[in-house]
Amino acid sequence: MPSSAFFTLGRDHWSLLAYVEIRVIDYQVAPGVGVIDREHLRRDPTNHDDWDRLHDLQKEGFLNIESSDGCFVRLTCRGIEAVSKLRTHKASGGTFSTFRWGLNLSLSKDTDTTGYRKPTRDLNHIYPNFDVLNVCNLVVNPL
Repeated sequence: MPSSAFFTLGRDHWSLLAYVEIRVIDYQVAPGVGVIDREHLRRDPTNHDDWDRLHDLQKEGFLNIESSDGCFVRLTCRGIEAVSKLRTHKASGGTFSTFRWGLNLSLSKDTDTTGYRKPTRDLNHIYPNFDVLNVCNLVVNPL
């Protein structure tokens, strides 16, 4: 069964998650915590706006809102994984609207459990000291 994020999140959610990643990486105020530029988020009291989408992303476990005004955010391990798959999807010619999280359509021996192609080389072969779980732990639980 696909995750609930498959049914509830769309193009604007994925675009916002990509924006959050940029803010966490390039505009850190603390290790793993980024600041969102309020001017970049759309506010529409009559419709589902970017602030609602930010809370949807938190509800689905992709990020944590670290302040009451919503300006400070932290990606979770799930968010880091999703952004990685989203970047791979976009780099392969996909769009935010065609990205699907958690749906296994057609798996083959060349794909992982999410339907994405397996890397041709193990990342540890290229970067022997790279530990993705350690990176996730540092982001979720900074020192």
